[in-house]
Formats: sequence, C-alpha cells, structure tokens
Amino acid sequence: MKKWKSYFLAVIAAICMLWIFPEHTPAATNEAVISVEKGTLGQGYIIEPTAVTLQSGDTVKTVTERVLEANSRSALTTMNSTYGYYLQGISDPNRGAISIPAFVQQMITAKNLSVNVEDIKNAQYLNEFDYTPQSGWMYCVNNVYPEVGAASTKVSSGDVIRWQFTLVGQGQDLKEGDPSISASEKLNRDNLYKTMAYIHKTSELMNRSDIRAAYVSCINVLGNLTSKKSDLTDYGTLNLAAQNIGIISPVDFVVGESNTSAKVSYGTPASDITFPTSLIGQKNTISDTGINTINIWNVTWQCADYNPQKPGFYDFKPIFQLNEAKYILKTNASLPTYKVTVLKENGEEPDPVVPDRVDPKPVTPQEPTVSNVNLSVGRKTVNVAYAKKTLNLNIKAEKGASVSVKSANKKVVSIDKKKRAVICGTGKTEITVTASLKGKKTTVLKIPVSITPIRQSAPALKSSKSRQMTVSWKKDTRATGYQIMYSTDKKFRKNVKTVNIKKYKTTRCTVKKLARNKRYYVRLRSYKKVSGGKLYGSWSSMKNVKIKK
Repeated sequence: MKKWKSYFLAVIAAICMLWIFPEHTPAATNEAVISVEKGTLGQGYIIEPTAVTLQSGDTVKTVTERVLEANSRSALTTMNSTYGYYLQGISDPNRGAISIPAFVQQMITAKNLSVNVEDIKNAQYLNEFDYTPQSGWMYCVNNVYPEVGAASTKVSSGDVIRWQFTLVGQGQDLKEGDPSISASEKLNRDNLYKTMAYIHKTSELMNRSDIRAAYVSCINVLGNLTSKKSDLTDYGTLNLAAQNIGIISPVDFVVGESNTSAKVSYGTPASDITFPTSLIGQKNTISDTGINTINIWNVTWQCADYNPQKPGFYDFKPIFQLNEAKYILKTNASLPTYKVTVLKENGEEPDPVVPDRVDPKPVTPQEPTVSNVNLSVGRKTVNVAYAKKTLNLNIKAEKGASVSVKSANKKVVSIDKKKRAVICGTGKTEITVTASLKGKKTTVLKIPVSITPIRQSAPALKSSKSRQMTVSWKKDTRATGYQIMYSTDKKFRKNVKTVNIKKYKTTRCTVKKLARNKRYYVRLRSYKKVSGGKLYGSWSSMKNVKIKK
C-alpha cells in the first residue's frame, strides 16, 4: 500500500509541475506543427495542430499546401506585387452559422464596420472580405507575424505555423486578443500545439480513452479565443502522457521465468495456478532513441474458456492495468501465451486435439483485378479573372487511352479541339475529363472552375453638392452588379461603408449624407451572382475627392 501511495503522489506532483515549468514536448527532429484556425468566427479549427515532416527548402507556402492536400482542402492564391504569394481563401464548405466572440465584435463596432453574412465571395471557400471589409487570412510563425509572403518564410524544425482568419484591423483581433484576459492567464499556444500534434499523430495514445477524451477537451478550449489557462483542466493528462508514457512493442517472458507452460491436476481452479509475476518488453522511449528493457508488474492472466473439469489445453493471455501504469501496449504488439494443460482425473495426459475435418470449399473463380486508366491534369482548379484567353489543362493520359473533355456550362468555359479551356464569360462551372481504354476502368476527373469579373478601372468622382459625391465607372456586361467601398481612411481600416449596385447597366451612383469638407477615398469592383453566393472581381485602384461644404 505504501508503494502505491508513493507512486500516486509522484504522479500528482508531476502533473502539478507541468504548470510551474515550461512544457517540454517530445517532438521528432525535422518536424514542424501547423494549424488552420477560424476562432474569430467561433468555429475553432479547419485543421487541428498537425505535425509535418519537413523537406529540403520548405517554406510556409510548401508546408501549407502539403497539409491542405493531405486534409482534402484546397487554397485560392494569387501573386501580390507587395507580398508575393498571397492566400485569398481556404476551402471550407458547409460552414454554418458563425458566432463572433464579443471582444471581436466590439473591435468591429469601434471601427464603424458592419458584419455582412451575405458578403461571401465563394460559398465553398472562407475568403478575404467575407463577413467584413477587413477580413482575410494571416499567418504567424512562433507567434511572430512576418511582413512577407508565405513563400518567402523558411520553416525550421520545431516551428509552429498558425493560419488564422482575421475580421478586423489586419489582425488586431488576433494580435491583441481578448482584453478581459490577464497576462498571467493568456495561453501560449505554441508549446501547447506541439503536445497536441504529438498526441494526435500517436495512435497508441489516441486509442486510450482517457487520453482521447482529454485531447478533445483541450482542442475545444484552444479553438476558443476567449479561453484562459484555467480553462485547460485536461492538459496535464496530455503532457504527462507525452513525456512519461512509453509505448511497448513486442512482449516476452522475463528472464528467470522462462517457463511458458504448466500442467495442473483435474479440477484445479485458475486462481490456484502459478503464473509468471512479470514480463519483459521493449520500450521505445520518448527522450531516448535507444530501446530500453523494462519490467511490467501487476500482470494477471485470463482464459475465457478455461474449464478445470474438462481435460485439455488452454491458452492464457496477460492482462495489463494500463490506466495505472506509465506504459501502454502498442495495438499490434505480440502478446505471450502461457499454456496450461489440465490432466485427466487419473493423472494422464489429455487426448491430443484432432482438428475437425473440413471439406474444401469449392473455389469460386475471381474476376481479374482491373486497374484504372492513368490520367492526370496539371490544373486541379481554375480560378482566374475574366479575359479572352485559352488555358492549357496539361492533361496526361495512358498511352492509347481515349480522352474526352467537357464543360458543364459553355457560357463560362468551352473546350477547343486541342482540349484546352477557352474562357467565355464569368461564373462557375465544372470541367469533366474522362479517359477510357479497353481492358481498364474508365477514369473521370473533375476540375472546378470560377471565372471572376475583370478588375474595374478607377472610378470617376465628383462632389458638386454639399455632403454628396457622384461615382461613375465603366459598364461590365459580364457582371451582375457592382460594389462601391468608400472611407475617410485611404487604407480602408475605419469608417468604411459599402454600396451594392444590383444592375450591371447602372454606371453612376450618388452617395449622400457625407461629412462636409472631408476627403473620401473610393474603390469599386464588379460581382457575378452564382449559386451559393457571389463571385467578386478585384478592387479597382483608389480615387479620392473632397466633399463640398
């Protein structure tokens, strides 16, 4: 009893120490951790903290693309003249209702912004300018927000990369956080994420119910921007597991108890059989790459069909008290077997087991395995602004295969004789590529297409009446309508308002109730109505006008 009390107090002390000293998480060399978060919408994660094995020359861009693909996600990207590689959106269909944290909503209100749940550029993606005029994707590495594009930021072993969706102030909501949380209660997610990623990738840990439950609890807390340290009540379980729980692989009998079998008299209950009291195994330690030999105590042996009144041969398997030990058994570990022979009443050996005769089953001829036709396309998606141009899909098919390419909406994209995509108009559609070959299964690939309106020229502005300005622009016959954005801030960070024009034939708009003698900055863009939302073109360059008194 004293030994058990000592062990119990040691475990409690270890858990308490986790909160006194910085967490030390077992991380494999040449690995980074990445997450994709939408906490500003009250929806936690698109991708939970995930461990990624690094490759030579990796940047935030290449790591992000690999993780998105591994999680069946895609990204909308552009090359920006200022930042280079720019992430516009990440696929996030069926998002559902959002729940913006109160402190983020207060920041939005303080900047005279409004939340527009209808302002969704593409319903399949979480995009820049969704919900507010200042929203978009930002990334940080080790809690530092680089001022360069993701393709210019190298990734090193141990880095923690976080993609986060901001709603206001170019990351003000992310960098400042909830002002009601004291500095001592703020979460340092970098250290926490390393533990979460390690636990998540280790199936032997996640298969243990107590650890899995603690993981789910911690993920729910970490995905909430208003969480505090005191909310993370289950983290001690995970950190202790990550540091101190070894994973046992093959198991065998301990030296000195090498007997693997026993013979017992007729009628001997299982409780009277002498079993080995310990085992020997291989522990893959977390802090040491070597393999250490360990003893596992408190082993019990069980055989479900053991019958002391039935002479025969019985196999007993070891049972571990895993939840009270520092070790867990790998799911595919080989277990030793202790063979017990129950003798007959006269002490003779039981009759040998004669396997029942089994008539061979008739062999059913199987269909030969048929493989699919090899087919690939260079463009997994098409997402470009309208222009009279032809796009090569870079189709590669198996030699001899017949390839057909079709567009679901030829008014958006048609297919020419060379199987290239010809842009015909704005909107969304899908290209289907089919490859057929005799003796093989037909392969079909789908390419989603989004053709956004062209970028508008800068608008013409005029203020000829008090507190009014007139905005005029070029007609876009391939658009449904237009969106005008104006502000007294040339960076459109505060006092931002929008006007939606519902008809493409309209090319002039008068904006009223403006501040006298103030300078207003204006830009606009075209949009095309599609199923599930709107496709927006890029913003025009900015123009400004001083409002008449």
